[in-house]
Order: sequence, then structure tokens, then C-alpha cells
Amino acid sequence: MSKPIFALPAMIAILMALFWFTPTSDSSLERNFPEGQDEKSAKKNKIDEEVDLLIERARNAPPEIAADIIFQLLEANYVIGPGRKIQLLEELFDLSYNAQHKIKLRGSIDSTDSRIGNLNYAYSLNLDSLSIQCRVIRLMIPIKRDRAVELFKRVQLPDLDPLTCQDLMGYDISIYYDALRDIVSTALTDNENKQIEVRNLIGNAISGISSSLQFSAVAKMLATLDLTSDELSYFVPAFVVKLKNLSSDPRSLSMSVPGAGAEIGRLAMKCRAKGVVYESILDGYRNFLVENMTKSLCNDYSDISRLSQDVTRNTDSFNDILKEFFPEGNPRILPLKAGQLNPKIIEQSPLIVDYTKTPSGVKLLTGIRNLNFDTNGEPRTLADKEKPAWKNELLNYYNLVNSSFREEGLSDIDNFHNKCAILGTLLQIVPQSNPKYDDILKDYISFISQNRTQQENVIEWLWQARVVLLRMKLTKQSPDSVLKALSDSGDELLKLIAETRMFKAKNK
Repeated sequence: MSKPIFALPAMIAILMALFWFTPTSDSSLERNFPEGQDEKSAKKNKIDEEVDLLIERARNAPPEIAADIIFQLLEANYVIGPGRKIQLLEELFDLSYNAQHKIKLRGSIDSTDSRIGNLNYAYSLNLDSLSIQCRVIRLMIPIKRDRAVELFKRVQLPDLDPLTCQDLMGYDISIYYDALRDIVSTALTDNENKQIEVRNLIGNAISGISSSLQFSAVAKMLATLDLTSDELSYFVPAFVVKLKNLSSDPRSLSMSVPGAGAEIGRLAMKCRAKGVVYESILDGYRNFLVENMTKSLCNDYSDISRLSQDVTRNTDSFNDILKEFFPEGNPRILPLKAGQLNPKIIEQSPLIVDYTKTPSGVKLLTGIRNLNFDTNGEPRTLADKEKPAWKNELLNYYNLVNSSFREEGLSDIDNFHNKCAILGTLLQIVPQSNPKYDDILKDYISFISQNRTQQENVIEWLWQARVVLLRMKLTKQSPDSVLKALSDSGDELLKLIAETRMFKAKNK
């Protein structure tokens, strides 16, 4: 596992949900009100006008950025009136078909300072076609339940083509099953047709399982829905048949098995609590493991012994689940023996390019560490950074940064992520009082705005555009100068992103 140096810390996943944070300075609305209109009404009208203007500007942006802006305004309740909300949600649903990526992916290997790491962050924005549709449906439920059901029935899962060990990312369609769970639990009207609707929707989800990356999500859905004993008795046999007959590719298998056991255990626990036969679930999962893991596995490590440890861990995990349900054993479901899941074929995964381990990356890593930490490994204080020696070291490092790109052997998109990470890390380290801070910020934003990634890889570009502000949140620095720089960048998309943030901050 590579240690993140230039990339954001693990807490970034939490900050994603809080991206548009509270401003450090207040902006007041003009207090000129038309005759007979009070202050509150005037403020509401002004907000409505600004929202409409932001939405109109968003419509001229790429689909992913348009969806991102409109979702923010909807989720923060700046759009007033159910009719207007429904109209925008319908518009987003139709817009989803034009997104560059049809389905969300996630990395199969834990690597932060790499393309895989940045893709993980970019996909976490949930701006692929399927994710946009599911987000629309979940927002539609409290407004117009029957329309949410209709939209869900229009969703078509993309074909989940088999993957190989050369694929370093796999499918993540958990949001689809989350949307289905919400539809079944809150959107269906209580009438004589509800049971039929539930059986059709969940039955279709079970029959549609074609990848091992789906069955744990379906198991989770069945375990968390408030299903009756009769409903569980209806769905579980079909689920078990699918599980027993499911043939997995090695990449999907390596990504699904680590978390699947827990979901299978929860489903079995739910069945036991409801008085539904659960033996078949554990037996089906055992059969799936034996049939698939013994064929072929991906080795994502340089040391093959770590793959052996994974196999042992999966064996022990199943046996622990089995023992939890049958402490005295069960003659119909035998524990897995040591080595029983060993694969006949081991396929080596390709190497990942770690930005910190390229020739220039090693130099840049050493330099950033020296700027950030003293010789004892302690973080440098503000007083340390005011000393001439540190300022001179910063100038030398910045010259190195500007002379090190492009990095030989890296693709254009790798160089984009790499330089964004370095410039962003410098912004976190350099005090805003330092004269070089403004130069770094200007270069950082200029580099993002002029990069062709904006057209070729929209969600990756948007991720880096968002990170500019996220880094300010991490270091508790004022976002004002960054917002102004984004707004004044001359790039219409950066300006839209910044001004949406400023609008939300002003009207929080």
C-alpha cells in the first residue's frame, strides 16, 4: 500500500460531503426594496434570480458539471417549489445520457499518488450516467413518489463485461441498489398492487445479477429492507440459485470477496430472525467461493505471499461466519479446509505508476518533506517559515517544480494530476502572507484552466478544480483569495464553480 504524500488525506471522503464550507467573511444583500415589498420578500426574489442565473449558466457546461451545479442547488433547497424541482430533476435525468462515463468504477488496488487514486476520487463525485439517474430518483421520492418509480423503471444497467487482471478498476453500482431500496421502502403506494411491484422490482434485481460485484450489494439490500417472512422466503431461493451458478472473472472476484462475507452473514441473520431458512445462503456462498476462487486469481502484490494471506483470510472469514450460525457444526455445510481455495492460475496485475517514485518524483518528495518538516521530523511552525533560509529553500523548490515537468514516462493525464498535487501541497504549506503564495496560486489555477483534461476527462478535471478549495478547508485557510482567483481566471467553468460556492456561502 502506497503512503499518500501529495494526495489528500483519508478524511477527504468526509469533506466531499461538506465541500461548500462556511465562508470566513460575510456578504450582505443590497437593502433597496420596491414599494410595498419587505426585506424578506426582496431577499427571496434576489436569491431566486441568482439561482436561475446559475442554472442557466450550468446548462452551457459539460453534462457532468451542469449536473454537479444543479444538484448542489437542489440538495441545499435553494430551488423553491415542487414543480420547479421536478422540472430540474427530469432535466438532469435526460442529461445523464450524455455523461462521458456510463457507470461508476472503483480501484481494485489501494494507490493514492497515481492515476488510479485520482480516478477513485473523481468517480466518488457520482457524475456518471447511472449515478446521476439514481441521485435524481432519490431526490424525486419525497416530491413525487409515483414519478420516482417511473424513472427507476427507465434505468437500464449497462452491460457488465467480464474484466481481466489487467483491469485496475471494477464496477461500482451500489448506488443503483440503494435507489431500489429507497423505492421499495418509501416510494411505493400502499395498495393492492404494492406486493406485486415489490416482487417485480426486487425479482428483476436478483435475476439481473451477472457479476460477483453485484451479489453482495443485493444481499445488503435484502438484509436492510423491511421485508416480511413471506417476502424473504420468496426472494432468498432465487438469490441462492444465482449465487451458486455465478461464474466470476478474476478481477471482479478479487474486488467482491473481501466484503461479501459480511453481507451474506447479515442476510442469513435477517432470515434467522424472521424464521426463514438460511442454511442455503451459507451453502450457496461456500459453493461460490470454491467454484470461483480455485480457478484464477489476480496477484496485485509484488510479493506473492500476500496473495496467499488473502486466500487464507477469505477461508477463515467463511469458517467464522459458519461457526457463528452453527457453533457445533453442520453436516450439510462443511468448513473450508486450509488450501481448499488455492487458485489453479495466478495472473499478475500490471504495475501502477506511483508519482512519488519516478526520478523527478523522488526529488520532489524529498523537497516537499524538507519544506514541511524539520530535521527532527516535526512540522515546521509559522515562525520557521518566516526565516530567510526557509524562504530561500521554497524558491529553490519552486524552481525545481517548474523545471521537472513534464515527467518522462508519464501520460498527459498523469502529469496533470501530478502537478496539481504538487502545487496544491505547496498551497497547504506556504503561508498566505508569503509573497510567493500568490504566484503559486496563480500558477495552480492557470494550469487547471488551460488543461485539455477539461474536455477529455471531465470528472477528473472537476475533481482537481474542487480540490483547490478542499485544500483550504484542510489547512483552515481563508478561501476568499482562492475564490477570487478562480472567478478571475478567465475560465468560464472555474468561474461558475467559484461563483456557485460564493452564492451558497452568502445565502447559507
